Amino acid sequence: LRQTRSRIAVPFAALQLQATFRSGNVGEVQRFKQESADFDQAYKKLLAAGIRAAAQTEADNERNDDDNAPQGHHDEGVSTNVSAANALNEKQEDVTGADEEDGDDEIDIALKALAPHLPAYSAELLEAAGEAIDEARKRELEEILAAGDMITLPVDIVNDEAEIRRRID
Repeated sequence: LRQTRSRIAVPFAALQLQATFRSGNVGEVQRFKQESADFDQAYKKLLAAGIRAAAQTEADNERNDDDNAPQGHHDEGVSTNVSAANALNEKQEDVTGADEEDGDDEIDIALKALAPHLPAYSAELLEAAGEAIDEARKRELEEILAAGDMITLPVDIVNDEAEIRRRID
């Protein structure tokens, strides 16, 4: 994660590390794989919702920067209709506000969907992830999504000393 600020990445790493399917030995491989897949699906939906919200925020910021450019100037007899432009901007802001609320709802739904895959004390983890999404840039969330689970775990944990020695040799 070279282009991602650590305060953005850390909550996502914590989510990955605290996933309940990772909390013990893998006794039943099929169950482990299903729980892992369910977690991954919820995790990816959260990041996808965050990416869409960040993209919308970046587009809004860019549009606001354009809106702050000087308007109403006269150039070779052509005038800008400022009142029409302002009306259009207000209409876009109304629509954008609804989009931002939809994005927030989508993120809240994704956070709630992730909760069953975390320990009971996970409210702080989810809150930190939500705050990181609010602050993150689109490219940071894309990089976290591309990084995958950020950790690698063996599917079969070997507890037998003879098996460990056999695998080493």
